[in-house]
Amino acid sequence: MLSDLRYAIRSFLKSPAFSVVVIFTLALGVGANTAIFTVVNAVLLRPLPYPDPDALLRVRRGTSFPDMRDWQQETRSFAAIGGFRPQFFDYSNGAEPERLDGALVTGQLLGVLGAKPGLGRLIGPDDDRRGTQRVAMVSDRFWRTRLGSAPDVVGRALMFNAITYTVIGVLAPGFELPATNAEVYAPFIPQAGREADSRGAHTLRAIVRLKSGVTLPQAQQDMDALAVRLEQQYPDTNREVRFRLQRLDENIVGTIRPALVMLVATVGFVLLIACVNVANLLIARGASRRGELAVRAALGAGRSRLARQLLTESVLLAVMGGALGLVLAWWITRAVIGLAPAGVPRLETASLDLRVLGFTALVSLVTGLLFGLLPAWTAASIPLIDVSRGSGRTTGGRGRLRATLMVAEIALALVLVVGAGLLLRSFRALTQQPIGFATSDLLTANVTLSAQRYFDIPARTQLFEAYEDSLASLPGVKNVALTTDLPV
Repeated sequence: MLSDLRYAIRSFLKSPAFSVVVIFTLALGVGANTAIFTVVNAVLLRPLPYPDPDALLRVRRGTSFPDMRDWQQETRSFAAIGGFRPQFFDYSNGAEPERLDGALVTGQLLGVLGAKPGLGRLIGPDDDRRGTQRVAMVSDRFWRTRLGSAPDVVGRALMFNAITYTVIGVLAPGFELPATNAEVYAPFIPQAGREADSRGAHTLRAIVRLKSGVTLPQAQQDMDALAVRLEQQYPDTNREVRFRLQRLDENIVGTIRPALVMLVATVGFVLLIACVNVANLLIARGASRRGELAVRAALGAGRSRLARQLLTESVLLAVMGGALGLVLAWWITRAVIGLAPAGVPRLETASLDLRVLGFTALVSLVTGLLFGLLPAWTAASIPLIDVSRGSGRTTGGRGRLRATLMVAEIALALVLVVGAGLLLRSFRALTQQPIGFATSDLLTANVTLSAQRYFDIPARTQLFEAYEDSLASLPGVKNVALTTDLPV
């Protein structure tokens, strides 16, 4: 094998143009596949960073705290139930206030997700009661970037929303709430007591952990029965309210899965085209090496020995193409992360980890076998008598093989082109689809209020009413409306 490798390297150095073309062709195919697999690995394949993630379910719609309390008391499917809602926190350390993403969490949520404190302790049920001291936890990122990794942070007083909070802990590195970038965590009830009392305030994102041995259909049946009882008991707030359970990982990545599957199929076609292209190049190169192969055969090299030599060259080319493809994959992955729309879950964690490296090694090996096996066997199968006589029969057979591969390459490329055309046509149709309201001369703006000045609902209401009247009085303004969420 070492002799074959040395001979393959010498043959590549004798024809550098051929080697460079093949290596770069394979690098493009392997690099594209590795980059997309890196994204798929981070978004779809990598398990959620929580203990026993298969037992975690998400209630698909928002829910109220009283409903969550009833789940805890009247169902037997769940080991623990928790909820949270996003909350802005204005952090002030004596300089200009900084707005941070955060969350209000119920007392059991961090336990449901199996969070661990890096320092101090977690927010627990005792912190989520009325009249308790205002406490908060911070993320590891917040602790390192804003508090300088201070070891004495537990017990320190910090100002959030112009209110003093006592820090009780720092979350361990790597923990994040699902689909959030929260850096500050505070108990729910002390911050939102009125909201916690309202059964009609469906503001919490609920996460439940199944008991051992309980399946999703069993838990859904339990929740359906409870929803009917609550509808009868509270018709004003729970009429037609149902609690649909979904696996947490499916809830996080379900909407992005079809797009990623399509990308995987697309770059798979690109790799197949590269393989067929390289196979054609190898067959053409094999024609120029017929004399060399004839000499080796005359010296006693058998058909399998010649095939092994040529296959070694193919695999070595694939390995070098795969190595260059890793470099391209890193750049492509960075580009995908930068160009991807906002909200793709876990995309920022995409990296070339051991699983990705193993995938690249496997793809490179399979690619080398795929494009090298047929040309190697074809070249090694030339009868010595045909080589010595310059027979045309072999040339004709090899020509037909090259023509077949060329047809396959064109067919694969045609599939890609037609598929891309159909996708563009569908996208154009979607952008021109009527959405139910006039969009001409329509402007929107997002207003974020200071949490310190407008903490109470009456203050917010008064501001927005004045804001609406002020906008309506501007010249050229026909109508003004306010909403918490824009349509579509």
